[in-house]
Amino acid sequence: MNTLQYTQTEFTQLLNSIIAELLQKIKSELVNTKEEPALGQVIQSQCQAEDLAHLVKDLTLVCSYSIEVTYYVTWQITINYKQIPSIHLTVHPITENSYYSTPLSMTLNHYLTKHLLNTGVIPNPWTIS
Repeated sequence: MNTLQYTQTEFTQLLNSIIAELLQKIKSELVNTKEEPALGQVIQSQCQAEDLAHLVKDLTLVCSYSIEVTYYVTWQITINYKQIPSIHLTVHPITENSYYSTPLSMTLNHYLTKHLLNTGVIPNPWTIS
């Protein structure tokens, strides 16, 4: 397992940037639709809006934690012969006095993994030979 460490401020900024990226994606897809959107586009927009709601809920939860929280993000890549690689990522917010169980959403887990892959913090398992 590999571990990344974030302060409360750094993790909040990370969540804000993930939310901003998703908002920009939703906005650009809506603006680029000159005709009436197809059903598939409407469903995709609905799913993205639901993802956005989960991320905002997670951000609200994170902001309710103490400023002394340190977030440990552990990740592990598993590559099995002739199988799709898998990435397991877990977030553990910890203070000196307590350990929070993390009720952060699977949506956050997905977008955080995607963000860390896109920024090169986690190596892309599909390019590892």
